This record gives sequence, C-alpha cells and structure tokens, in this order.
Amino acid sequence: MGSQHILINGAGPAGLSLAIALAKRNIRSTVFEIRSTPTTMGGAINLAPNALRVLDQTIGIYDQIRHLGFEYEYIEFYSDDGWRLGGVANGDRQAYGYPALRIYRAAILEALLKCINDYSTLITIRWGSSINKIAESDTGVEVTLHDGSTINGDILVGADGIHSKTREYVLGDRAPTPIYGGQYGIGGCVERNEIDWQNFTLPALLFSHRGAVLLFPFTPDGNNIGWAIQSTVPEKTREGWIEYLNSGVALEDVRKQYADAGQVSLLMI
Repeated sequence: MGSQHILINGAGPAGLSLAIALAKRNIRSTVFEIRSTPTTMGGAINLAPNALRVLDQTIGIYDQIRHLGFEYEYIEFYSDDGWRLGGVANGDRQAYGYPALRIYRAAILEALLKCINDYSTLITIRWGSSINKIAESDTGVEVTLHDGSTINGDILVGADGIHSKTREYVLGDRAPTPIYGGQYGIGGCVERNEIDWQNFTLPALLFSHRGAVLLFPFTPDGNNIGWAIQSTVPEKTREGWIEYLNSGVALEDVRKQYADAGQVSLLMI
C-alpha cells in the first residue's frame, strides 16, 4: 500500500487534533479551512476528562494548556437566593485521571497550531479553502474546491461544524438543515469581588423564576467569571443579530427579564 493521505475538512480543534494524531503515525493529511487565517472566534469551552486525555496522551499539549484555563470537577446547582440544590460531576481526577477544564477555544487552537509546526512535512493546512464537490471511487476520494482545484486522498473526514459539507454529502436528502431554535444566548464577564456571592461555589448554575444563569470561571485563579443566559428572541438575519448585540438592546432586554431575579439580577448591572 502506498503512502496514505487523509483529507480533513475543518481546522478547528477536532480537525487539527486529528491531523497531529495522524502525523505521529507518519500519515500525511491536508486540512481545508474556509477562513483565510486562524480565528479567535468563539469563547470559552469546557473540556471533559476524555478530551483532556486525548490532548495529553495522543496530542501532547495538555501540559501547555492546563494552566491557561480553570480546572474544576463539579458544577453546582443553586436557587437565586443561595440554596444549594445539587450538582453534577464534570471531571474527576481520582476516577478518570483528569479534572475538567474551562478554557478559551483560541488558546487550544494556538497550542495545536504550534504543535503542527513540528510536522510541516506531513500536515498541510489550506486556509481560505472550501469544498464545492466530493467524489468517491474505488481508490479513494477527490474533492473539488471552490477555486476549481482538485485534491485526492484515501478518505475525507468531516470536522466542519454545523453547516457541514461532508455531512451533506454522506446523508444527501436526509441531511438535517440547521434552524434557529428560538433561544438566543448572551453573556458577559465579572470580577469575583464585584458581587456579593454569598456562599456560592463556582462553577454554578443559578435557577430563578426568570430563567437559569451559568457562572463559570475561565482564568486559572478563578477571579474572572463568565456568565451566560438563554433568552427567547425572534429570529433575525445575520446582520440583525450583530445589530441586536452591538446596539446594546440585547443586554437591556436581559436586564429587564432578570430585573426582579434576586442575586441573578446583580450580574446584569
């Protein structure tokens, strides 16, 4: 069998991690990314022990990123007046060998891209490239990009998100079309000492009669805390959503919604 060549659609954490894992086994890959440069889009995300195990034992960047985010094991549940309702384990050093980690997506991408520099002969990233057509044969797969160029590989792996071209090809008419679910997510940041936190242990999910609010530290010392809520908002165009956020109307709507929600309302000031 000749040298293997894997095509990967999408240069997010999943696509880049796969490319590195393949390179460690001397397998060549080409990654296609629709954006022209690495992006800092996306906020903080949670990595559970299974993901951290891969980043540690397969990819080898865990020690580089673990101190860039907030390590935790449980998410606590509270009522807005401070009563603890319960909690859920999200990581467990004793059981799984790793906690969970709240970290900015951009920090993970930066570490992965730095690692990819060590495999420049095996990993090619084609920025500003999107797949227009996919064709399979008995010997592999050929993709045609929007600029008309074609590339051949043994297999194509889809890591291309909600508007996946790969999923569309595999499922055909059965491929689901993403639709707006009616819930708009918005959040912000506060310093831990800005608010009377009572006896809350973070991260936490606070329940009020107006809705739930997620509180999640995202820096190693736990002093920078992100809050997030979901609210029912009519669907808008892409430009409409940007205007809704940048104009301040979105935050004002949240303030009105949670104005009488006790401790939760203090986050929206």
